[in-house]
Amino acid sequence: MTSKFNIRLASQSDLELLVKFRVAILRELNILKDDTEAKLMEPEFRNYIASKMEKKELFCWLIEHAAKAVCVGKAVIYDAPPKSITSRGKEAYIFGVYTIPEMRGQGLGTLVMKHIIDQLHLQGYNNIWLRASKNGKPIYEKLGFATAKKCNCEYMELIE
Repeated sequence: MTSKFNIRLASQSDLELLVKFRVAILRELNILKDDTEAKLMEPEFRNYIASKMEKKELFCWLIEHAAKAVCVGKAVIYDAPPKSITSRGKEAYIFGVYTIPEMRGQGLGTLVMKHIIDQLHLQGYNNIWLRASKNGKPIYEKLGFATAKKCNCEYMELIE
């Protein structure tokens, strides 16, 4: 499979494509409700992605097929308070894994995730986490992710 696909690190020149993919995934998840809301959010996404990439706090990987980007995955890097002697406070949050609809079912989500995990480990990030959509959860579980219930805690989000 990998011979017909190319995985590469995205650059600032891919900014508009990254914004397009971000809008697409949030539309599919019904987070962005319509085109008007999407258009209002595009500058916010563009600024966030550009700023974080420039600071080397966001890395985006693209899978290309026939010179077209067909899958994306992103990781935000940050320093968190150390939780143990091995965590050293270096964490990575994977998000925005998205495959265009016509290329789904070919293992591209798994391929980009394996690549992201390998790259993060090479950079010394061993505390890697994510939030999973219903469709993504089985992929992530096969890669070793589990619902976090360490220290008698579970992930919660403030809903306003």
